[in-house]
Amino acid sequence: TSEKLRVKRLKSIINLTLLSLITIVLILGGIINIIRTGQEKIFLWSSTDVKLGQWVRENTPPDSLFLTSSAHNHPIPSLGGRQIVMGFEGWLFSHGLSYEKVRADEVRMFQGETSLLLEYGVDYVALTPYERYFAQGNGFNLNNSYFKNSGLFELVYTESSSQGAWEIYRVRKTDDRIRASE
Repeated sequence: TSEKLRVKRLKSIINLTLLSLITIVLILGGIINIIRTGQEKIFLWSSTDVKLGQWVRENTPPDSLFLTSSAHNHPIPSLGGRQIVMGFEGWLFSHGLSYEKVRADEVRMFQGETSLLLEYGVDYVALTPYERYFAQGNGFNLNNSYFKNSGLFELVYTESSSQGAWEIYRVRKTDDRIRASE
């Protein structure tokens, strides 16, 4: 019986040692992960995104409607708090909402269809890396010259980054267009 007791005690010590080692390894893994995560410089928004979102909040009316891409992390709706013509397609799809017509209309607006901009009541148009990526993914080119040269838009924000130009154009309403042409 003393031999059985000794074997039982030895098994208990081995089990307790294994349990302690497993616990230490798991805790150490968690600590290493927390340290590594704290040192990463990957963020959802870049400093340029944050700057644009802040500018939008401070310089556009809260009820403004923006024509933007449908990126889930676009800084205008997510950081600027403004409405956009169409939100992230993944969310619309998961809620069973049909978005194909609006996406097609967005493409036409980015290509220069003025009547749709007015029909939707768009106040501002964003031309940023997000919109260039949206255009590339949907197989069309942004009509930059339309926004820059048509006289229907006023450039109200511009910024450059390693990703390219970040521009916001205000849609001139009818009275503004008449004044601009005089």
